[in-house]
Amino acid sequence: MSLIIIGFLMISVSVALIVISSRKPDYLEGSMERKKNEVAAVINEAEQMLEELNKFSEYIVTQMDFKSEELRNSLRYFEQQVNTIVAEKNKEIEAISQALPEQHRLFANTFQTVREHDNVIPLDSRYREIVRLAGEGLSAVEIAKRLKIGKGEIQLVVDINK
Repeated sequence: MSLIIIGFLMISVSVALIVISSRKPDYLEGSMERKKNEVAAVINEAEQMLEELNKFSEYIVTQMDFKSEELRNSLRYFEQQVNTIVAEKNKEIEAISQALPEQHRLFANTFQTVREHDNVIPLDSRYREIVRLAGEGLSAVEIAKRLKIGKGEIQLVVDINK
């Protein structure tokens, strides 16, 4: 943009010089001719500069469009990848959610069978509650808070009954 303004100013100055030089006396005719040639050369150079600037701006716009399209395509691809991964993980979560109640039932049945047949340390109702909550997936800290029992005791009961 600034080159256009510079070119316009150069043209204006050249025209002004031509007008001024045309009012000079005849003895300056040679210098006037030389000035006209200089102005014409300046105008020609300014036109060449404008042409180069136009070519360069076209190149920049084309490259920006290309990179923008490339970026949009990459974003679409990664969005599809994320959606695929999310769908897979949702299926896994659903499968785990459905399997948890069954696993809990199997764990409770297995524990009861082992206890009956192997004379595991007898459990009072509090200890059975600890084992049941652990089977549901609660952490030792959560069970301790819920039953108001020490975390170490919770871990001991859970470890003994594994």
